[in-house]
Amino acid sequence: MQEFVMSVDVNVHPPIEFEQDDMSNVVMQTGMEFVTIVQIFHDKVLMKDSLAIGPLRTFYVVGCGLQHFFGTVGIPFLRVVNNLPSKMGIQIAPYVREKSPMVFFNFAISISTSPEARQIAGPTTPSQIKNFTLSQHLQEIHGRVTSMITGLPSIASDILSPALGTIYGVACDLVTPLFQTMLDHLESCILQIHDPNFGTLSMDATMDNNASPYMEELQESILHFWIEFLSWLLPSSGAISVEAETICTRLVRSMASRVLIFFIRHASLVRPLSESGKLRMARDMAELELVVGQHLFPVEQLGAPYRALRAFWPVIFLETSQMGESPLLQDLPPSVILHHLYSRGPKDLQSPLQRNKLTPVQYSLWMDSQGEDQIWKGIKSTLDDYAAKVRARGD
Repeated sequence: MQEFVMSVDVNVHPPIEFEQDDMSNVVMQTGMEFVTIVQIFHDKVLMKDSLAIGPLRTFYVVGCGLQHFFGTVGIPFLRVVNNLPSKMGIQIAPYVREKSPMVFFNFAISISTSPEARQIAGPTTPSQIKNFTLSQHLQEIHGRVTSMITGLPSIASDILSPALGTIYGVACDLVTPLFQTMLDHLESCILQIHDPNFGTLSMDATMDNNASPYMEELQESILHFWIEFLSWLLPSSGAISVEAETICTRLVRSMASRVLIFFIRHASLVRPLSESGKLRMARDMAELELVVGQHLFPVEQLGAPYRALRAFWPVIFLETSQMGESPLLQDLPPSVILHHLYSRGPKDLQSPLQRNKLTPVQYSLWMDSQGEDQIWKGIKSTLDDYAAKVRARGD
């Protein structure tokens, strides 16, 4: 791997009131000493000679080259830069943009991408804690720089935007794979809804006050994720809101929304669904709402996915003749309503899964890639086939 070598020329600018070699030695030590250099430039030089920006740029880049950039140098420097005048920010901005790729390359090689960084079965690993810490630190830097440039002319913002995008992208990459692994596992739990026979559950089975086995596994998994992973990544106060959104709260909100929608999708595919089966499914929905709200994201803030869950709950108890005029249907995707109707239809009416010989997993993946119009076409084809069979029988 090619080693990045930083080359700077400290003699291209007029001499100033102190020795530049002494300044270099100071910069190569600690972050606070580096901050002192910036303050000296600001107080003694900047207002007198704009060419002094050159040495400042040089020493800033030297500081960036340190492995401590995101620790002892980065944050203290940003605190000072927040108070620098716009003239200085504009002149430094191009140099920051030029050197950012090198800085982030050196930073990126410390990111853990091993399978250990994505494991979800056990406790948090050192690799995961490292990635969590790096991601939170990058988010802090992103927030500070963003705040810094809000007071600068638009040209400085335009120059620094690519670097800010890089910061945010790396911060996302540090945690997104873990969230995807968690979501994949939760979806695999929900898919087990197709294992119990909701059409033959006895009334005694619905009176035991227990959720279905698949829902118990889902609850245990979410609780495990909260204890081992999300407690590291979410605000320490535990208060999650859209107003104070971070990368991780955005990912948690997305995961919570997906879990609710994925559950409703597969609950609507359950067939047959007896009265006792409806009671068990309603209990499962109540448990789902509770565990998602307590350990993922406030369900009331999820919008459409939460409204859909709350609507599907009473819909399954409606008489078929009542469904057409029910206002509950406004909060449900059309495909959910149509799929649920199969649970009320004759046995020889094939569902889209049966007609196309697909598993629930395969059909769900297909639905992810299609819009409601295409899903309706698949449903209509099964209805057309059934109508042809009825006509052929003379019914």
